[in-house]
Amino acid sequence: MNLSLKSIAKNLMLEVTSQIKNKALTIGGDILGTTVFIIALLVVAILVFFLGNITLAFFLSTVLGAYWKGFGAVALLYLLIVLILLMMKKSIKRSVANAVTKSNTP
Repeated sequence: MNLSLKSIAKNLMLEVTSQIKNKALTIGGDILGTTVFIIALLVVAILVFFLGNITLAFFLSTVLGAYWKGFGAVALLYLLIVLILLMMKKSIKRSVANAVTKSNTP
């Protein structure tokens, strides 16, 4: 069997191209699978959070004696959380920036 240099190079290129294609499909499938899983997890977490807040509001309504008081208490709780986060904005940004910087240094 007398193979020319040209046919050997062609076969080698086909093999390398096929391996690269298979690797790309494997990585792409892994990324897509992970993305779908994370989206599904986020949807469920948001539903749990939302329904938990409604449950807390109804519970506080029975404790406080009126629906507006229970739902208002939950709203005030989240307003308090927002205000605390706004006051800690610089500290949080600095902590995240330091963590990213440390993770990218060898």
